[in-house]
Amino acid sequence: MNQIPDRSQFAIDDSLLTPPKLQPLRAIRAFAKLVEDKEDTRQVFEIIQALTGDSLRKNYYRMLRTAKGGAQAYSHIELAPYFDDESWLAQFGEGTVGAAYRAFRNERDLTVEGLAMEAAKVNDGVEAPHPIAWLARRLRDTHDLWHTLTGYGTDALGEASLLGFTYGQVPNGGVAFIAAGAAREFRKTGQPYPYARSIWEGYRHGKQAERLLDEDYLKLLGEPLESARRRLNLQRPTTYHSIPAEYRNRFGAAQAA
Repeated sequence: MNQIPDRSQFAIDDSLLTPPKLQPLRAIRAFAKLVEDKEDTRQVFEIIQALTGDSLRKNYYRMLRTAKGGAQAYSHIELAPYFDDESWLAQFGEGTVGAAYRAFRNERDLTVEGLAMEAAKVNDGVEAPHPIAWLARRLRDTHDLWHTLTGYGTDALGEASLLGFTYGQVPNGGVAFIAAGAAREFRKTGQPYPYARSIWEGYRHGKQAERLLDEDYLKLLGEPLESARRRLNLQRPTTYHSIPAEYRNRFGAAQAA
């Protein structure tokens, strides 16, 4: 397994100690860049950083109020060294969550390290040795696992719908802003598909599901995928799958043209 990085070199950012001020103009500028290039992951982190406010702290305290979540917070396991270790992921047999996650990553050449590098361009405070920063890393590092569990792809609509799901699970102003903005941009395409409904369905499914943030992820990867979905009350994203794959990336008026 990859080594856990030494975090002592990172200073504790003030935003971890006091809720940062909201920066709506920063979020609007970043979203405009994201519309121009939906692969520009940095802008996603810019928006979330601008509008997070007190979300991380509130979600951490909520985690502490459950036995499962409290156990995870107490152990504060860093997931990246496991998830980016190919030999560790190779242990999971066919049909398990781990095997599906491994295939999802390999098919798209995704790594946790890649996401972390994009996040660091915006703020390396997330790497600090602090419980709120640990929670931010946990959310970041499980993004592609949530894709695997929910069944959303990495096209524009899949990402937006997963953000809807994420907001239902972990309320955050930045996540809500991107999801709502994406629904608006999809409307501009003029396509007769229920894009906004897919994002809203993601939100509803997130509200209905068990709280993924509290899960023991290392144990979860060994479970059969379908039984894990049933246990976690993860509903199939029927609206998302009703839209033809070739139209799920039609994002914004310019791309539609």
